[in-house]
Amino acid sequence: MRKYSKIYLYILFIIIIFFKIISWHASVWQDYETLSDFEENEIHELTVMVCDVPKVNINSVSFTAKIISGVKLLNKINVRIKYGERLGLAYGDIIKLNGPLSLADSAMNPGNFDYRKYLESQGVCALMYTDITKISSVKSGRLNGFYNIRTKLTKRIFKYLPHNEASLINALVTGSKNEMADSIEEFFKRSGVYHIVAVSGLHLNMFIIFLSYLYIKLPVKTRQKQLIMIIVNTLGMVFLLMFTGYGVSIKRAAIMGLILCIAPFANREYSPIHALLTAMAVILFTEPYAYKDVSFQLSFLATAGIVTASSIIRKYQIHNRKFAFIIENILITGFSWIFTFPSTVNAFHGVSLVTLISNMTILLFVPVLLAFAYIFAIICILGIKSLCTFAACIVIVPAKAVILLAELFSSIPNAYIPMSQAGMLLITAEIILLALVFRSIKTDSRKHLCTLMCLIIIANSLFVLYNKNRGKCELDFINVGQGECAIIRTPHGRSIMVDCGSDSVNNLYQNNVMPYMDYEGIYKIDFAIITHYHSDHTSGIIPMIEDGRIKTLILPDRLTADDEDKTAQQIIKAAVNADVPITFLSDEHTLEIDSESEIEFMNPEKRTRADANEASFVFKFTCYDTSVLFTGDIEELSQCRLLEKDIKSDILKVPHHGGYSTLSDNFAEAVRCKYAVISCGVDNKYSHPNEKTLETYSDSKILRTDINKTIKFIIEKNGIRHYTWVED
Repeated sequence: MRKYSKIYLYILFIIIIFFKIISWHASVWQDYETLSDFEENEIHELTVMVCDVPKVNINSVSFTAKIISGVKLLNKINVRIKYGERLGLAYGDIIKLNGPLSLADSAMNPGNFDYRKYLESQGVCALMYTDITKISSVKSGRLNGFYNIRTKLTKRIFKYLPHNEASLINALVTGSKNEMADSIEEFFKRSGVYHIVAVSGLHLNMFIIFLSYLYIKLPVKTRQKQLIMIIVNTLGMVFLLMFTGYGVSIKRAAIMGLILCIAPFANREYSPIHALLTAMAVILFTEPYAYKDVSFQLSFLATAGIVTASSIIRKYQIHNRKFAFIIENILITGFSWIFTFPSTVNAFHGVSLVTLISNMTILLFVPVLLAFAYIFAIICILGIKSLCTFAACIVIVPAKAVILLAELFSSIPNAYIPMSQAGMLLITAEIILLALVFRSIKTDSRKHLCTLMCLIIIANSLFVLYNKNRGKCELDFINVGQGECAIIRTPHGRSIMVDCGSDSVNNLYQNNVMPYMDYEGIYKIDFAIITHYHSDHTSGIIPMIEDGRIKTLILPDRLTADDEDKTAQQIIKAAVNADVPITFLSDEHTLEIDSESEIEFMNPEKRTRADANEASFVFKFTCYDTSVLFTGDIEELSQCRLLEKDIKSDILKVPHHGGYSTLSDNFAEAVRCKYAVISCGVDNKYSHPNEKTLETYSDSKILRTDINKTIKFIIEKNGIRHYTWVED
């Protein structure tokens, strides 16, 4: 019985945690039902307690809060107060406020950031947006002074360092990445070293090593020194937890570090795997929602990879071999990458192929950077100006080196490759099978079987990473709110984008289109076609050009209307600066994409000047025996002219977001489409689509991005299939 006591204990923990997670899910649904009973914009008076370190944004402050009185919700809420940065809020403060409660938005498309699921992973069920005038009272918590020091430290870091370097140092010391530029975060992400800017076990270990110098040489007995070590390290870990905002990675490292300190005092051998499992059990018991958190997944999987690599290093005594340091780093980095691979692809829809070399290179600078960052932070807290300036001159060197190296590795062609979840599951299953083969087979054939499995994994990885979707054509109408964006992938792997704009979504490319492309495994667009230059068709195209995701830009060969001339010039300038070829086309042009597909342009007439909507590109895309008619925002005049042409198509992108036209009946009769697709936003100010237009296309299957969200067509030799992310 004693032999299996640990197994029984972990089984008991698993059962308890399972029921805790089930109970938490029930509480979430109960909260959602409570919220659904509220009227829209209904004002609620609440007393809440701040449950994390408030994040100061531009003209606002946001934080997670626990409801003390007011509405009965079982989970926490996220509060954003306009101009609330003036309040100087801190962890533990009690606030009386009022405002409307609402649910967070879910993802607009597959692969997009799902704010609702993210908040669920933080134990948050609802949002409250209010302003400083709605605050009745603020009662400072006991830790207010402590967090004021943290705020002053952040201000001084940015005072003495350039913004990029300051944001990196601030992230390392305080755990806040709010101030970090998107481009810098992208460098770290694409080069596979994003974990550096998240406070984790590495940071805690450096902090503990720093503390160790304070007591390691004390002239006391071993037993007393062990007790001092437990007390000092525990206080240090609690301090770092509070200072960095209670991140799940630092919690995991703190629990494992505490077990490491207690083990010698209790005359027990320290087991990393048992410590890791204990940390997981404690966190999930106290925060059952944490299993959904990407930080939780990456932290525990990466640590499991490091533990596995360390056991291999000990078993085969690699530390006694030549080039031991290099081999150990390769094993630790490699196993961390393998273990986190499924979660990374699932969360970010891509994988960095330079992780191994980037980590081995950049991690050489990180211990130095962390040491200097902590020293610089202490000097900034003391506020000695001359020392702050001197320390800033020193810490900026490794900070610049880390940022430049991350930028260098991220700029390597194909450094970061989009990958679909299906591909991730395939490769993960093969890696697990390889591990089982290695562990279970003890004969001489193990070496040959493992070699064969490795070759299969490499071959499948290349297929997944570079597969061009051969044999079928996919057409996706992406949900971009009040705007339009469609992507076509031909049977031979060519990709075409038709428009990329929205009047209702900010940063469309970064927040919506790029994540969707990464999710679908589309790295570059061969042909980007802009039907006309209104913002609801173009707002995302310039960032996409600047990001190097477009190979060729196709624009209408006509004189621009007055209301679109500025936008046209900006797009052309961006393409020229990025060395993106521009092709100007008009009606009666045909563009052959590959042997199975082509585009026939029908509008506008060459070099004409007309209303921007009327002069939109109209073209018919044909693949196999299926045709798709794209119509931009054309109205009566262009629709009348097109009636003289062969516009019969299987799929129609309905003109002008489903707006009304006196020729809609005639146009619909001429097209005779099986599917009518309308791209528009929910409750848009134009009241698109028009009821009469919907009646006009009643004989067709009407699909709408405001209702169905993403609309996907699979075009094959034997017909068409369609899928929608949300059913009618």
